[in-house]
Amino acid sequence: MKLQRQDFLRGAPHLMYFPGPRTVPCLVNDDDQGIIDVEIEDTTLRQNETPDSLPGPSTSTAEPETEAQVTHQPAFKWTTNFDDLVHYIVSESVRYAHQNGREFTIEPEEMKAFFGMNLVMGYHVLPSLRDYWSTEPDMGVPFISNVMPRARFEEIRRNLHFCNNDEVRDTTSPNYDRAYKIRPIMDHFNASFQNALNNTEKQSIDEHMIKFKGHNAMKQYIKNKPVKWGFKLWCRCDAATGYLFEFDLYTGKRTSGIEYGLGESVILQLTRKVEGLGCEIYMDNFFNSPLLQYKLVDQNTKACGTVRTNRKHLPKSAPIDRSMKRGDIYTASFHGISYVKWMDNKAVHLLTNFLSPIEIDTVKRRKAGSADKIDVRCPRIVSHYNKNMGGVDLMDQRKLLTYSSDFGAARLDPCELRTVVPYTYTLSERSAELHGVRLVKIATVGGRALYTPFCAV
Repeated sequence: MKLQRQDFLRGAPHLMYFPGPRTVPCLVNDDDQGIIDVEIEDTTLRQNETPDSLPGPSTSTAEPETEAQVTHQPAFKWTTNFDDLVHYIVSESVRYAHQNGREFTIEPEEMKAFFGMNLVMGYHVLPSLRDYWSTEPDMGVPFISNVMPRARFEEIRRNLHFCNNDEVRDTTSPNYDRAYKIRPIMDHFNASFQNALNNTEKQSIDEHMIKFKGHNAMKQYIKNKPVKWGFKLWCRCDAATGYLFEFDLYTGKRTSGIEYGLGESVILQLTRKVEGLGCEIYMDNFFNSPLLQYKLVDQNTKACGTVRTNRKHLPKSAPIDRSMKRGDIYTASFHGISYVKWMDNKAVHLLTNFLSPIEIDTVKRRKAGSADKIDVRCPRIVSHYNKNMGGVDLMDQRKLLTYSSDFGAARLDPCELRTVVPYTYTLSERSAELHGVRLVKIATVGGRALYTPFCAV
């Protein structure tokens, strides 16, 4: 039976596990609830196989999985973490309504339905919120309007809250956190990301922008980014897959407790969880400095990155740019730190505390005045940097396949939400599979509640 897109979404609220690059779905009847579920068999398409040549569903009785096996599956981790988060949001939303003199109650399943509806609205965009409940045939979306009335949806959105306002710090305090309204959610997802996948050997740290052009004190402008206006996140990602291990929101300039510069402080904060693990951290020249490298050596954290020439304690004996030809290399080592200057079309400066500065590779460059290419000497440290620095950029690329939804002052961004499902990055062919992953994600967030009509209470 061919599984249509709508059938796949409608029947997959409990599925989260993709065992291989390609999977074959089959339909199973749920006798208890009369709902068709989708099961994804552990079958991988080999190079010379087609779906028709694969064996059908097995009729043999398999031994049930043990509790230990179930608790280590990505689906179990996601469901457990998300259920805990939903219960927390429900309690804080009810508390917030009562603090403002409003009677409001909601169950976790209804909150999941609310989240699922917002995720659908993120890619099925209409001019206004009311249009999703329109009776016009070219405007209304029954998939949304059948779940709950618009008045109930707006009531939930009006009372949605993520923290206890009674515990907010004094705004005049030097430790005041501008992001206090979403800090518990950020802490929850950071813990979930790190619990779902072990730290990898090679990681990169960089900034990531969430587009926003409204009025907010935390809004930033970066002229050389594709997204110039918005909220700035500091992200630590796996260098090979872009999996997000940890992130933090930049809330503005700090005026107290400053021991290091902004870039150095970001690196030290995001590497606390990998101290002593021997991970390799790659960064650009906004973060890197000799002072930071010394500190990371003490923490047994390997680091490599480009560096700005105006940083303190860089070697003064490095030759000037105009005295160097393309392919020339200058190296210097001091106190376990290696500095490399390489002349490409422009000078490239790098600092590392674990890579050899004297290992040499060759790269292809165009010959001046000709289309021919020639071999140019290049420090191997440059190859390591270029290969491993793009983890956050990989995460940005995957954001193009996801969608965002606004909850008034609060924001749910599936580009961050989807990283809690690490198995999506084990898919070797993403073009077709990620569409199915998105559908499963929406169904899982909404749960069966997304397809159960809720009446106003």
